[in-house]
Order: sequence, then C-alpha cells, then structure tokens
Amino acid sequence: MNFSEFGREDYWNLKWRLLFLLGSIAIITGIFFGMRYIDQEALLSLRSSRSAFDNAQQALDKIEEEEATIIEYIGRYDELKAANVVGEEDRLEFLENFARIRTDNNMFPIQYRIDTQDTTKLPYPDNVRNPGRPVLLHHSGVEVSMPLLHEDDLSNCTFAWLSFTLDAAPGGNQ
Repeated sequence: MNFSEFGREDYWNLKWRLLFLLGSIAIITGIFFGMRYIDQEALLSLRSSRSAFDNAQQALDKIEEEEATIIEYIGRYDELKAANVVGEEDRLEFLENFARIRTDNNMFPIQYRIDTQDTTKLPYPDNVRNPGRPVLLHHSGVEVSMPLLHEDDLSNCTFAWLSFTLDAAPGGNQ
C-alpha cells in the first residue's frame, strides 16, 4: 500500500490515532515524573524519620545510662546525706548551734564569716560516654575565730559541734 492510496478519511483516522498516542505518551510521562517526585519526597521523609528515630534512641540510651549510674551510686549518696556531707544548707541552724555552743561552754564570743555560696561542677569519670546534665555542688566557705581561755575550750567546742552534726543526721547520735 502506497501513501498515494490513502484517502482524506484515512489521514483523519491516522491523525486522531497519532494525537491519542502523543496524548498517552504525555500523560505517561507526567505520571512518571510525578511518581518520581513522590518517591523522592518519600525518601526524604524516610531519612528524616530515621534521623528522628536515631536521635530518640540515643536519648533513650543516655537516659538508661544515667539511670544505671544513679542506681549504682544511690547507696553512696544516701550514706553521704545521712552523714550530713551533702544536703540542704541551713545557715540559721548553723549560727544557732554556734550560739548554743558558746552559751553551754561559757566561752568568749565566737566570730565567724560565711562566704557566698559557690558552685563547683563535679567531673564525670572518664568511662562515662555521654554525660548528662552536669552535677553541681554548692558549697560555702566558713571561717571561725574564737578566743580560747584554755585548750579545753577548743575540745569542748569541737565535741559540741560534732554532737550537733551527729544529732542532725537521720537516726541521731547512736
């Protein structure tokens, strides 16, 4: 069959079929690039989700490590707290105890100076991978000055102070 044998109607049929073919190719191309865009967005979303999951897993691991550290050292902390080495600072009670010691032992006035409260960051051991929040130790320096009539004043004051400190500990002076 020759092109010259095609009639006008054959060209119209061929034209519509070519237009349908080109339209189909255009639609398929649009679907292809649309799916490619959706796939890239899904991949970005997957990467973001994995990153968020990894961050959450690291935070959970850190919490578990801190919990293990707390469990490991809670007994020692309780011992230090019971011995009044750590705990809340009661400056008024501190001053009242000195006044009581002076009165009970009939001593000359006791002079003292309490420095402002300082903070020291407790270093973590080297084997701790990701330390959490820093442990801050608050402390105040105290300077005590007292005129002594004889050496018994010093020992009486020391024993009285130890007595107050032990009595303040949980369980009292046993």
